[in-house]
Amino acid sequence: MPKNYLEMFNDLVDEKEHQSKFSDKNDRILLIDGLNTFIRNFSVNPATNDDGLHVGGLAGSLKSIALAIRTTSPTACIVVFDGKGGSTKRRKLFPEYKANRKVHRRLNRTDFHDGINEEEAMKRQIVRLFDYLETLPIKTMMFDGMEADDVIGYVCSNLYPNSEKVIYSMDKDFYQLVNDKVSVYSPIKKMTIDEKWIDHEFGMTPNNYLIYRTLDGDKSDDIDGVKGCGHKTLQKKLPLLFDEEIVNIDDVLKYSNEHKSEAKVLENISNDGKKLHRNYKLMQLLDVDIPARAKSRIRGIMDSNDGGLRRGSLHRMLLEDKMFDSFKNLDYWLRSSFTTLQAFLSSK
Repeated sequence: MPKNYLEMFNDLVDEKEHQSKFSDKNDRILLIDGLNTFIRNFSVNPATNDDGLHVGGLAGSLKSIALAIRTTSPTACIVVFDGKGGSTKRRKLFPEYKANRKVHRRLNRTDFHDGINEEEAMKRQIVRLFDYLETLPIKTMMFDGMEADDVIGYVCSNLYPNSEKVIYSMDKDFYQLVNDKVSVYSPIKKMTIDEKWIDHEFGMTPNNYLIYRTLDGDKSDDIDGVKGCGHKTLQKKLPLLFDEEIVNIDDVLKYSNEHKSEAKVLENISNDGKKLHRNYKLMQLLDVDIPARAKSRIRGIMDSNDGGLRRGSLHRMLLEDKMFDSFKNLDYWLRSSFTTLQAFLSSK
């Protein structure tokens, strides 16, 4: 059957994905989970400006991004945020998805002035963060109806096959993307998550870690798992998840159905096939379904040499926000964190 125009266009997009400015270089692309980084800093960083206004989310995020750059030494840095409305497709598949997720309250409280509450402070700081990011030699992405996970998953699985990618996030969902070219840097563990670490920590491959997550569920996203599917139980009752390199949902269901008389958890798995397939669709990032227009936009942003370090604008904004005291030795901070990135951006 001949392809329709949409299929032909998608094929052209996929073909162009491997013809990039990164693909023939020994590059390291740093992909930062923007909202994850902001929420973590807003929750725990008590920093205030000269007027006593809380700026922990803003200043802390800028410092975290700079630290990530110094730690991983990338040739390009992209900060990706969840788009408006989050994941439209996941909520359509499962309306309860992230339905009960709440704003993370700050552990170190400071007084808010002029009647500003925490939610208003969060909105103010994250909007201002975008302004600051525009003054630095990094790129930002945000697409309505899509999560940062989708964009990062798409880049890691489809773009720049010869480039190393480092994902900066606390989100364990990214572990499934790990391979010889993709790693995750955890700002909490202060370490790189690679294939060896996942094997040592969980006794399985990154691919099978995704299957384990579909069985166990994800309470933080309101995704319920199969009853009894803890890690230790699965080690004893579902050995193929640990012994085989690549296992899929059908393999798990087949094994569980054949051995369900041996353990209650296998019976539970056998009876919950519909839930497992649903969870896989909600959690998998290896083959994300995003619009062709978004694919083209992602590639265009990453290949562009727009932007760069704008010291004057950054200084002006820090003065406006009365945040100079949050950045000791500002010039040194800028040189040590962004000079190399600026050089790579200018060389494109």
